[in-house]
Amino acid sequence: MSIWGLYLVYGVPIVGVIMMQVFLSRKENKWLGLLLPIISLGANLLYILMGVWTANRVGITMLLSGTGEEYNFTWFAVQLFFRNSIATVILLILYALCRGKRHKQRYLAKMSVQDLG
Repeated sequence: MSIWGLYLVYGVPIVGVIMMQVFLSRKENKWLGLLLPIISLGANLLYILMGVWTANRVGITMLLSGTGEEYNFTWFAVQLFFRNSIATVILLILYALCRGKRHKQRYLAKMSVQDLG
């Protein structure tokens, strides 16, 4: 696959999600802007729970690169959570930026009304 194909496959959905997050964050209802971060966090938690459950159910023992030490599943789950939470953090930053701008505009409008009165 060419580089342009990769841009289409990965870039277009990422840009679409970012545009949707900005659009939802600018709405009057604050819960609409939190919709995508909550879905992202829920999918992340579900992914971690499924991975740990499957590993424990099947009885997989992960070994550290030939040392023979057993790998700690708790540490694995924590690392996986933080690695997969990057998208959630980015969506929350976009939400905060859009809502902060909206709050500032509302405050300026309120001040101009007070100045007129």
